[in-house]
Amino acid sequence: KTFSIYRMGGILHADVEPLTSQDTYIMKEIYGGNWSWSRRAIIIETASGLKIAASMNGMPHGSQTIYNNEFNGQFCVHFLGSKVHQSNKIDGEHQAMVYKAFNSY
Repeated sequence: KTFSIYRMGGILHADVEPLTSQDTYIMKEIYGGNWSWSRRAIIIETASGLKIAASMNGMPHGSQTIYNNEFNGQFCVHFLGSKVHQSNKIDGEHQAMVYKAFNSY
């Protein structure tokens, strides 16, 4: 499944939001209709076509910049070597999903 996101910030990893309510719908489908902190292996495709192995969680949290996407907050996207903002530590579960995305592509 494919959906679009907007990077709103983040230094140690990307803080992102679904771009539209349709993107939120697709994201929620990926999580079986329920938001979850579970990590998922993903491939990010940039506007220039670059593809990057990554990991996302599926839980709205924190602040937001888009208010008409039916997603109350942001979610996290981790890349190889990304860290958690609060602890400044690498999240092993996210890293496992990054490797899974890389190996499945």
